[in-house]
Amino acid sequence: MFALAIARYSQLESWIVHIFERTTERREKARALAQRALQLQPDLPEAHLAMGFSLYYGDNDFEAALKEFEIAQRDLPNEAEGYFALGAIQRRLGKWPESTANLEKAASLNPKDSWVFQNLAFNYQMLRNFDAANRTIDRGLKVNPGAWDFGRSSRSSLSPKKAI
Repeated sequence: MFALAIARYSQLESWIVHIFERTTERREKARALAQRALQLQPDLPEAHLAMGFSLYYGDNDFEAALKEFEIAQRDLPNEAEGYFALGAIQRRLGKWPESTANLEKAASLNPKDSWVFQNLAFNYQMLRNFDAANRTIDRGLKVNPGAWDFGRSSRSSLSPKKAI
């Protein structure tokens, strides 16, 4: 259980690096926590997820992050987080069909997460599948109308606040 807490702490630190504070110290802390979780429990999928986010958000090492996310997802087949992570990194690698399929899977496993719908709508926009993008926006708005800022802009802009 201790390794799981450390892995989740690492993910939080990686998220802070990604959104708020891109410092060397914060990146190193996220990496050290992920490494510690893997030392304590090498087969813990959440530790691989944490390492993946450290590689992704901290180092922009998309290929290495993808490998970690694949390990995590394989061992967490019913968790949306693994599919979401895969979809995010695959998008960065230009693997749009795979990314979209994984984001759809994440949405099906966690249909109350508007963040997944925002990222999925972005994918559909980039694929120029505007009908699917609009349907995805509608799905997300049903979940959390306040999470999206489409009220003042046209739907054709389809610009989520921040894609991961």
